[in-house]
Amino acid sequence: DPDSMPESLRRGVAGAVVPSGAALFVIDPSRPTATATAAAGIESRSHADLAAGWQPAAEDEALTVAQAARCALFEGNDLLCNDLVYRAFERGLNSPQLAWLRVQSLANVGSTELALRQYRDLAPPPPQRDAPWLTLLGRLQKDRVLQDGHGGATALVEAAQSYLSALRLQPDSYPAINAATLLVLAGEREQGRRWARQALQLLGDAASTGDRDAADRYFAHATAAEAYLILDQPQQARDALALADQLLPGDFWRRQRTLRQLRRLCRSLDLDPALLGGLRPPPLIVLRRAGDLIDEPPAAFELVADELPAHATWFVSLGDVHDLCAIEALLARGQALHACLPFSANAMIEYAHLGYGEHWGQRLENCLGRLRRLTVARGFLESERRWAAMEARDCAVGLAHLAAHRGVGDFRVFDLVARAGGASLQAAVPPEAWPPGGGIADATPSGRRMVGLIFADIAGFMRLDDPDLPAFWGGVMTDLGALLDAYGEDVLLSQTWGDALHVVTASAAVAADIAQAIQALVQGLLDADDRGLPRLDLRVAVHYAPAFEGQDPIQHARTYYGTQLTFTARIEPVTPPGQVYVTEALAARLAVEAPERFVCDYVGEIQLAKRFGDYRVYAMRPAQSRAN
Repeated sequence: DPDSMPESLRRGVAGAVVPSGAALFVIDPSRPTATATAAAGIESRSHADLAAGWQPAAEDEALTVAQAARCALFEGNDLLCNDLVYRAFERGLNSPQLAWLRVQSLANVGSTELALRQYRDLAPPPPQRDAPWLTLLGRLQKDRVLQDGHGGATALVEAAQSYLSALRLQPDSYPAINAATLLVLAGEREQGRRWARQALQLLGDAASTGDRDAADRYFAHATAAEAYLILDQPQQARDALALADQLLPGDFWRRQRTLRQLRRLCRSLDLDPALLGGLRPPPLIVLRRAGDLIDEPPAAFELVADELPAHATWFVSLGDVHDLCAIEALLARGQALHACLPFSANAMIEYAHLGYGEHWGQRLENCLGRLRRLTVARGFLESERRWAAMEARDCAVGLAHLAAHRGVGDFRVFDLVARAGGASLQAAVPPEAWPPGGGIADATPSGRRMVGLIFADIAGFMRLDDPDLPAFWGGVMTDLGALLDAYGEDVLLSQTWGDALHVVTASAAVAADIAQAIQALVQGLLDADDRGLPRLDLRVAVHYAPAFEGQDPIQHARTYYGTQLTFTARIEPVTPPGQVYVTEALAARLAVEAPERFVCDYVGEIQLAKRFGDYRVYAMRPAQSRAN
């Protein structure tokens, strides 16, 4: 029975559509899943069940949640892991596993300061800390100093010592190479060389072991290259990177992280970054569509293009059948595509089926199942096809810029130009930024517009007693009101109730500005602790989407409403305290409108309540905190 299958065992391809009455499940028994608890007599439950509040027997609940959270962490879904553990702590659950997962998930989603506070509260006393706890401490100390320079060389050495403490308990190349690099960055090169040699010894022939998966072998080669750089053996470093280059050829993100780390190391060692040329990130290519939507499907289609790279990540939009034909042609050439759709996959398939015939619906369905990643524009009406298509195109451009802004990889642009019997790809020079939404004013319907949406609340507000409320309301909320007033007409709507704040803005950039400003304001006020309030943290969710503009019949004032306001409100409760989380739509828009002011780091995919399903979320921070 597919419905009874745990969510943690389902392996779907992003954007794939399963025909009615059919389902395909692929299970990798080597991966830990929530069902491992069944052997202990505990009923396996899905992530969705746990998120919805399902509660097993009290004596088993902490273990059950920990198993599900570990599964999410193993699958790379750090945000879901954090949400599951956070909900467990809110219900009063605790265990050594949950404590470690709580801190680890906070570290993975970028909430370093909160993770350090939780580490102090949840970690065992220093004499009782094992290797995982010590490694996690080193990671947190490293992240803090590399993100904002906190503590300088002294903090780097402190982080290295935490890794070395873990190494003494459990020999492994991971803490060894991290300690080596941190010591080099701190100016302790000879000590760094010592631990780089140790990392190579511990690594052994792990990189070439046949029973290790490609990702493990990739990281083993990358670790070897890092050690060779520290040991001033450039040729060996080149050779190790060349071996890594043969693995995960289309994985831009892992290669990007590796190259950023190695470039930082090269700068510290005064080495030429050209040494890293053996590891080539796949090019990022944005495919721009020239011209408007075409309603008539082509009788025949041929994509004319010069020689394309063997592996590349393409960012495209899929608005009509000509876009579909171009995407099919690129897939046939073995390219990896990230597509942006104006409507849901099922709605697009139905439109193709009814508008062009069953053949086109089947082609679209097959195409969607082969995409590397899929992003759907949210909140548009069926009558807004042209407007939605323009936003999807802008989103594809923004996501390409979002990836390119990380500073690693070759960024290219191709224009898709219609021609007789098909289309051609023409190379274009990428400008710094493209003005989004050409002609969008003509496509936007009356009473509807794109807006920035902010929902925020203060975690821990329920701990306030009546005597605390005047200080909170007259201090924190009053200062927030003054901050919003400073934005003038860029704030279209602002509301509050209790500790909650809801703001609608005229643009994505203003929404991002306000989100960062209110986070900094509340953090500063509460850190000062001059109001006699308990420790509180603000969590903020921001979205960019269409909304209705109208008149509130109760308050007799201008208001904004629509499904996307509710959607944003669903994200805010899963945002870790002290963080600003933004949707993919807002992150893409900022990458074009304000790339030098904000950094958006992907943190994971979260399961939202009700009917909103899964959604990818980014952590936003000011650009001045960009890691080197």
